[in-house]
Amino acid sequence: MRCFKIIVFWLVFSTTCIAQQFVFSGGYGYSMYLCNTQTLQSWGDNSYGQLARTNEDISYIRPCTIQNLANVVSVDAGLGSFCCALTADGHVLSWGHNFYGELGIGATCPGICEAFSPDTVLGGETGTEFLEHVTAISVGQTHAYALLETGEVVAWGNNYYGQLGNGETTSETTPVYVKANSTERLSNIAMISAGGNHGFALTNNGEALAWGDNQADQLGCGDSEIHEYPVPVVDKSGTPLSNIQSIDAGLFFGLLLQNNGYVYGTGAYKGTHNDQSGIHYKTLNYAERVIGGETPNNYLENVCAISAGFSHAMAITVEKGKKYVVSWGDNRFPNLYQTSGGQLGNNSQTKQAYAPVYMKTSTSERLQNAEKINAGCGVSYVATFNDFNQEVLFFVCGKNADGQLGFGDRVDRFVATKLSAIGTLYGYPDYDGPKYHVSGKVVSALKPIENCYTYLYEESEELPVDSCVTDENGTFSFLTKPCTATILAKSPSNNYYDTWGGNKTEQDDATRFLIDAPIKNIVITLSQSQTYIQDISSQPLWQSGSLAYIYNLQGKLLQQFVVSTNSKAILHSYAEPILVVLQNKNQKESFFYYNKQ
Repeated sequence: MRCFKIIVFWLVFSTTCIAQQFVFSGGYGYSMYLCNTQTLQSWGDNSYGQLARTNEDISYIRPCTIQNLANVVSVDAGLGSFCCALTADGHVLSWGHNFYGELGIGATCPGICEAFSPDTVLGGETGTEFLEHVTAISVGQTHAYALLETGEVVAWGNNYYGQLGNGETTSETTPVYVKANSTERLSNIAMISAGGNHGFALTNNGEALAWGDNQADQLGCGDSEIHEYPVPVVDKSGTPLSNIQSIDAGLFFGLLLQNNGYVYGTGAYKGTHNDQSGIHYKTLNYAERVIGGETPNNYLENVCAISAGFSHAMAITVEKGKKYVVSWGDNRFPNLYQTSGGQLGNNSQTKQAYAPVYMKTSTSERLQNAEKINAGCGVSYVATFNDFNQEVLFFVCGKNADGQLGFGDRVDRFVATKLSAIGTLYGYPDYDGPKYHVSGKVVSALKPIENCYTYLYEESEELPVDSCVTDENGTFSFLTKPCTATILAKSPSNNYYDTWGGNKTEQDDATRFLIDAPIKNIVITLSQSQTYIQDISSQPLWQSGSLAYIYNLQGKLLQQFVVSTNSKAILHSYAEPILVVLQNKNQKESFFYYNKQ
């Protein structure tokens, strides 16, 4: 379900056919990430074993590899607290809560209410011991779907609203076939998506079908009735939508992407529509085209990927060759009365955005180069691809009360923030391109600083990617791949200020280096904690005839002159702190800081 429905043609997978694939996904309070080693990393809430790991090695609120789980090619964390994974041999594994038999292992609560270790989903009505020949999976709130090689669909778990699509309302602990009617199985299906208590299917002919709960008009079928068998999704005139290339179901809504790049929404696709404060907006019983919002068009256009979450939505839109992420719906979680959230990633704490807004980075710029997206439960996930260094970056934003953002804290993020403590994303190789040397000196009053720790930070990184200690000449050196970076020089004593890439005390203000070739002779000047000299003229070397050189704190020569009675006025003309180098007649040098404050 929900996740980047974009097709990347150059990826090579282990299975013969993957109809749809999720390589990261966010459930209720937790996150899943598929590495290129076909292993999973998990973090966040683990109340029901949904992380499939303990916190003995790494805390729950930091990414950690799930042990004894391999050969995974797709993962979906759904909208609840259980998870499913598709293996390369076409089997399905499940773990987490099991209140309605949603693990598909033939048992339910109170027998087995939760499972902390992955188990294999049984075959059920397919007649095999375990479910086989699966090409795609999709997880809802308490039910799940699997698409078979035959184009048929099976379902298991909660069926109170007919979301299993088999004409019944009895929950199932093993897979049953989704049916087209009372006698025929649903077939010719290319894609599936499980919502809160409903489902979508996309036929090979480009038509969308829906079934299950319809109290918020999420089926978009022309009425507001619950349907236990699939029915067509229609437009305002009652005509079934056609030329659909991708579908995705949220908690009370659905998204449909047409071949022409337009997006349609059903149900509460604008976010929460009805709560204790009353009706926010009226839902429609048909699919409606999504408007443009902050984009330059009246309608959302040129879209190549969609994702429907708990109560917000995301899309990748192409503008002048660049891929941006837009989002809309709720910006608080789990309801509009909360102060926590930030899943829209537009640096706003407003409750809701009915129309698309651009997702931003920490520098207030639009997030670019988007490749894959996932709208989770109060969290947004984005993978970008940088042509400059052939690198995949992973960004998150939103609610973080359970550590589901993976930073090791519980602080919400209101803009797309890079998460680096993870493996390489599945489908992308580890970086194997050129690396370049970056070197320079750390000085104070132009004298080298020994034993100074220096750290290399890539842009948007929260943690350094490399570090070293300066030698007796104050020299540091890094070997890094192409990137945009900055350097932190950390004082070896209390006599100096730590400095970011120059005379800066904050990372956001630091000098950034575009590293696409070797860079040498970077000079970082540590400022002394006491820069004010009460009366520089009282110094014994401050005498007429001495040569004076004025530098800024980055070591750049600003002025040179012969000391005279007017020299003090020259010093006072500089608003910023400066370095003063005095050379007397015997060629001996002295160094002073001067700050007219």
